[in-house]
Amino acid sequence: MEMFNGPMQSWPAIINFSGLVKLSESKLNIFFYDSGPSDKPALMLIHGLGDDADTWRHVFIPLAEKYRVIALDLPGFGRSEKPNRIYSPSFLRDCIVALMDKLMLGSAWLIGNSLGAMLAEAVALKHPKKVTGLTLLDGTLTTPVLAYHKFLLMMSLPFLGKRAYDGLRKQPQEAYESLRLFYANLDQLPDADKSFLYQRVNERIWDAKQRDAFLSILHQLVWQLPLLRRYYASCVAKLEMPIHLVWGEKDLVIPVIAAYQFIKLQASAQLTVLPGVGHIPQQEAPEAVIQAVLKGKN
Repeated sequence: MEMFNGPMQSWPAIINFSGLVKLSESKLNIFFYDSGPSDKPALMLIHGLGDDADTWRHVFIPLAEKYRVIALDLPGFGRSEKPNRIYSPSFLRDCIVALMDKLMLGSAWLIGNSLGAMLAEAVALKHPKKVTGLTLLDGTLTTPVLAYHKFLLMMSLPFLGKRAYDGLRKQPQEAYESLRLFYANLDQLPDADKSFLYQRVNERIWDAKQRDAFLSILHQLVWQLPLLRRYYASCVAKLEMPIHLVWGEKDLVIPVIAAYQFIKLQASAQLTVLPGVGHIPQQEAPEAVIQAVLKGKN
């Protein structure tokens, strides 16, 4: 497969800013896209584990027609700074809030995928006045540990995870094949997407700092976060804001059963299950995600 040397799609003039900004409290440089200050309601897009802001490349511009849209690279990932530290959900949550404050958003609707959905929930639980609503794509803090795919359980183990991660460095095609877990049908993606993902995954596995961030937060998600599951379940039940879950029917990473369990906790939440879609619906079914976001906000 040929390497992809350009952006997935052009980011036209609707992008007011793309670059780094230093968060004063954490003293970290954070990369983000911003459609620009306006009177439009704010949406913040939060990517999943090992991903970056470009995961939203197919939904950012359509959403920016009605909203001010911000999509960040979480610390440790993409173009943001990657400090040598333990990456906990609370650290990432606080960085998201710091960016919201830096941009003087006041409040925003948070849209997150996988880890990003968990972080969006965490912001809502800690700072409910900053969150006007939630759209959770294939992720929730109430996910039981046994719902995670066995590959992620193995990757979360000390030594084994790092060995498996680094073992892909000299096997670019195998690195690309590792993405199959996250898509219902990787082969059906457009050629431009497949080329982009081939290059991106092979760039990531050579980034030792991103590897360390990935393994650090994965360990937290798999082995520590579930200890707080009952606590989060009780908190989620008390949230008083619009919540819309959007889930891929064929998600192998966090099966759709986790969404049904969430609905039992928060009866007012909406649920949209996308047939034939895996763990990253904003890439496999962007049109459906856009419609779900618009539906959830109406």
